[in-house]
Parts: sequence; structure tokens; C-alpha cells
Amino acid sequence: MYDSLNSPVRWQTGIYADAAGSVYFEGFHGLVQYDGKVWTTLTKDNSKLPSDRVMGIFVDSRKRLWVGTDKGTVRFDGAVVEDFQGTDNPLKQAAITKGYEDKDGTLWFALYEKKNPVNAMAKLSKDGVWTVINTENAMIPNNSVQDFVVDEVRQVLWLSVHNVGLCRFDGKTWGTFTPENSKVPSTVVEDLALDAGGRLWCATFAGLLRIDPAE
Repeated sequence: MYDSLNSPVRWQTGIYADAAGSVYFEGFHGLVQYDGKVWTTLTKDNSKLPSDRVMGIFVDSRKRLWVGTDKGTVRFDGAVVEDFQGTDNPLKQAAITKGYEDKDGTLWFALYEKKNPVNAMAKLSKDGVWTVINTENAMIPNNSVQDFVVDEVRQVLWLSVHNVGLCRFDGKTWGTFTPENSKVPSTVVEDLALDAGGRLWCATFAGLLRIDPAE
């Protein structure tokens, strides 16, 4: 067991594990990493993190560490740190809350913007082209995404949209599922997970929902 007495772990709000076996902890006291032997803590005082409030972590196949904070996103690529606030890409004013890399090498990010969010998600192609998903180019009710999964086998994108329910995109058509028009039990869907059989598991404020791929 790890706690504040034998580790840097304090009030943690999320956990992320990369392909190399390192575990990262989100929270209000910086980025905490455990590689199985050594604990490391990055804060705004000892690194280029813009804030100690860490909201999202992702490590891509190039071993670049993406960290979203309440004051923006930074990317650690070895000794090189990129602060996106000086760029024109979608991370200029947004924090990533979740990342995913598909088989083509495209990176998908859920975004958080504190006030009046303009983008729900962003994609970065392997050749460096950014694409955004928002209410202007997609049939989604708002730009506040809680979670997402990419079903690459069925080519379906699922979004958990704050205070609405679920949205589904099959490449052609968007659908929105709420307690009023479906079996989604709550407008608050906190977490999504896709299992090996293609079943979508949804943690909601009103219980656990499973959606089978045939439904």
C-alpha cells in the first residue's frame, strides 16, 4: 500500500499507465510517476509544468509525455519541453484530459477549457496535421467531453458528453443517447472502457451500463 507516508502520493484524481510499465498519478500537487522502483514528482517549481493541477496524462508511441493542466498542456520529449500556448494548434488554450493513439499513429485527445469551451476533441495525424471536433463540425450537443473511446474494429467513436449522456459517430452519422431517448441511465457518464469483445462499459451516476456491439 502506498500513501503520503511512504510515497509522494497525496490527493490523486486519476491514474495512467504507459506501455513501459510506468504509472502516473494526476492530482493537485504536480505529476507523480512511479516506474516500479523510483518515485518522481514534477511540479511547476522544478519543471516546466504550467500548473500543479494535473488533469490528463498520455505517453505516445514515440515516448513523448503529454501533460494537461488547468493552465494548459505541455509535452516532454526527452529534454525538450514544448508549451503549446505560443502555437496556433488546438492545445493553445486547452488541457488534454485523455489521449489515445490508433493503429495509424493518429493521436486523439479530449480537451478541457475552463470557460466557454470551443473544441471537444483534437486529432493529430502522423504527418502533423491537427483536426478538431466541436459543435461547429459535428452533431454533438456541447464541447464538454468527459471521456471517449475509439473502436477501431467497428470504426466507431464514442463520446461521453457532460450533462447529456453519450454520443456515437460511425464515420457518417452522429447519434446522441440520453435518459430520455435510450437506456443510458444518467446524463453524467464519467468513464468509458471498451473490452476485447467490443462491448462498451459506461460508469454513470446511476450505475454501470454495458452496450453490446450489436445494439
